[in-house]
Amino acid sequence: MKISELLTGALLILSVAANAATPSAYIDVRLVTSSSDSDLSTYQFRIEAAESDFAGAAPPKAPRWATEVPLSDEDSGSPHSLNSKSAHKSLYLSYTLVTPPSSDEYLCNESEGDSDYLNASGNSNVFDSQSGLSGMEGRFILVPRGHCTFEAKARSAQRLGAKGVIIRNTLDSRYGLKDESIGDAGISNIRWPKPRQDYECEPKAADKFGFRAEVDINRFRFEPGYKHSHNNPLLTGTDVEEGNLCMLDDPKGFQAHCPTQRCLLTGKKIGDDKMEACCAFDTLVRMSSDGDDDGDSIPAHEEEAVTIPALFLSMERGDELYDLVLDTSNNSGGTTLQYISIVPYERWYPDAHFSSFMLWALAVFAVWISCHQSANEFRSSWKTISSAIQEGVLIFQRGGTGPTRDRADTDDTVDLADDIHLEISNDDDLELTEQSGATTSSSDPASSLNSTTNGGEANADFVGSPTNGESNEARRIEATRQQPPPRPVDLQSQSTNADVQRREILSFHSVVFMVAVVAFIFILFFFRLKSAVMILWGLGGAYVLKIVLFSPLLTELLPKLSDRVQGKLSVVVYKNYTIFDMITAIAGLSIALAWIAVGLSHVQPMNNFYYWFIQDVMAVCYAILIISGVNVSSMMVPSVLLFVAFFYDVFYVFIAPLLLGTSSGGSESSAVSHCEKYPDDSECRGALAPLPFVLAFPFLNDYRGGYSSISLVDVILPGLLISFTARYDAARALVKKIARVTIIPNNAVEEADAATSDDSKGLQRHLTTLKSALFKGYFGPLTLAYALGLGTFIVVSTTMSQPALLYLAPICLMAIFFLGLKRRELSELWKGPSSLRKANKLISVASRVPSMREEQTRAASGNLAETTSVA
Repeated sequence: MKISELLTGALLILSVAANAATPSAYIDVRLVTSSSDSDLSTYQFRIEAAESDFAGAAPPKAPRWATEVPLSDEDSGSPHSLNSKSAHKSLYLSYTLVTPPSSDEYLCNESEGDSDYLNASGNSNVFDSQSGLSGMEGRFILVPRGHCTFEAKARSAQRLGAKGVIIRNTLDSRYGLKDESIGDAGISNIRWPKPRQDYECEPKAADKFGFRAEVDINRFRFEPGYKHSHNNPLLTGTDVEEGNLCMLDDPKGFQAHCPTQRCLLTGKKIGDDKMEACCAFDTLVRMSSDGDDDGDSIPAHEEEAVTIPALFLSMERGDELYDLVLDTSNNSGGTTLQYISIVPYERWYPDAHFSSFMLWALAVFAVWISCHQSANEFRSSWKTISSAIQEGVLIFQRGGTGPTRDRADTDDTVDLADDIHLEISNDDDLELTEQSGATTSSSDPASSLNSTTNGGEANADFVGSPTNGESNEARRIEATRQQPPPRPVDLQSQSTNADVQRREILSFHSVVFMVAVVAFIFILFFFRLKSAVMILWGLGGAYVLKIVLFSPLLTELLPKLSDRVQGKLSVVVYKNYTIFDMITAIAGLSIALAWIAVGLSHVQPMNNFYYWFIQDVMAVCYAILIISGVNVSSMMVPSVLLFVAFFYDVFYVFIAPLLLGTSSGGSESSAVSHCEKYPDDSECRGALAPLPFVLAFPFLNDYRGGYSSISLVDVILPGLLISFTARYDAARALVKKIARVTIIPNNAVEEADAATSDDSKGLQRHLTTLKSALFKGYFGPLTLAYALGLGTFIVVSTTMSQPALLYLAPICLMAIFFLGLKRRELSELWKGPSSLRKANKLISVASRVPSMREEQTRAASGNLAETTSVA
């Protein structure tokens, strides 16, 4: 390979592999003066640095207090300095800082094939012929950037025996040769720096970064390439006397708009004697691995791993440190020796993030509340039915003429009321279909949230209790005396047309869903529709906030308002929309539009509390709306869906990389670097925001930023299975209560409720109730299984990146299969429990109660009027 091709390729790799970074390490610089009498170490200053992502080792992590106070500065007043804490001395070691061998200034000879530092005898210009040592053993090497990759420099330093390498940014690393074989071709053979990546000429605003100057080209040397020793001083500094040609015409403008104090020649000639020069960027970068692009023929997987720390310095601090090293070496002589000693250490960061626990709790809560609300119609139906029973509107009795069959009253066994008939007073044309009008149980999440759950299936309050000391039996006899004979309804019918506004999913929907997800992801990233998705998600969020949050909250508030205010809120302003609807819609839309504005105006909106808080609220509302709006009548469909999703993740994580290879992510890294330099650019707004369909929680007290997130798909897909168990448990409880109400004795409704409650009192009662909720039935155990699977995923994700469904799917499926086999109900769960069909009919019956109550009232009024007339 030609040297020019190697140089060009290496510099291209550097432009991709160097990611913009925040300071992740510190270097305390100390001046050591050694004489025959004593050694004096004096703290000089602290430098910020960025770590690489290819080094196998890192400096020791500093204690938290060292974030504010340098670790080794005895004059800082800190009682925790190295001299005060012997434990620190053994952990935070100091190292002598040296420059590379003069024969290999950039540590690139090995990558260029000119040296082999594994063979000391073949490199006499570096290694001592007697001792076989390079003189770099146990030290840190300060190396300039350029000519080869970061990893190649670090590997060469390691082979020289160094304990670490510090790479400093330089102006000359931004230049290169188009073709080194041409020889002395002057300016025509120079590969110039890139605009907006390496420099900025014109600031977009008065207070922004950027400066442009016209400099005398005859003052520079290009023989055959960019001569850094001569040219760099002409483009560096703020003092005219020091020779910075950029600030000759406008020194104030240069100092105001070029804080890096350095310029880069752009290659654009102006006339015969002038060339454009612009202000250079000087940012820290996180150095990445070079893979197989290091210039040698050794495959990346066979390369010697870099095990020493590798740190990166900006031009300003790197030049400052380099000049100090040169000065100390020049001042050494006689009996006095001076050298630079450094104490490198990582910037403090938390070992564990509180946000991970918060994300776990938020996701578990989202699953629990969504699935709990999906079964709310069964609980509210018992309230309505129990009230109707006490009023004599509904009568339950045994069917058939044979002997009464005993029913089990244990928690694990439920009589499914095979021989129970339902009699409805004064109903000549009962149709078990969805009824328009008065309905007490709706699948609308707003009404579901508005209805009272009262802590579970077994402890619901019952409205319409007897008053004035009148017993249930007396009220029933009086009611039935005035009504036509009730008409029985067979609960064993196979019809399930009580399904109100729900959408039942089938097995083929699972395949369709996964195909749609893959297609959506492809379209999203191929056409770069992230901003459009954010806007659509926000507008949809306005609707879910209205339906799931604001409508129920305002409904709860209505009884506390005056009749006049309630009347105004019910006024229709447009078609069927009332002022109540308008208020809730405006509230949801205002919050959603503000969320969109923050997301599209910030490079990293996750740093804004409003953005991530509202995103999580909307995500939970989406989960409630979706899970509550889907009718899962058996465990087969959600199980198939989880199986498909699980194997898709297995293919995506383990098989696809083998078939398609992995991406270096260079374009994304370049985009991040660009947006950190130009946060106001339109393409950078929301560039670092997570995709909106996730639950996210930012890392707190962590300089690295970032956030924990889990996809809403990882909530909804397991949620469909858990929703089925919640509905099944609630349906069983409803049918169990109805089964106990036969040929109604006195206080039968209260007895049916008491049969499912615990008689213990105080703390023991609450513990028993909690134990029953968590371990009885299926909903509690499946929720615990989800929490366990999600916790496992969060722990594993601290060390590797994997999809959550790799853990959620098998744990949830194993939990329900195990419980189904143990309770001998797996076949029924897979095909669809009959108790769900019966409970669906009872929902339909409950929806008819208001109209039947009105008919009873009219009939009673008619009987009373007839009795009065006869009298």
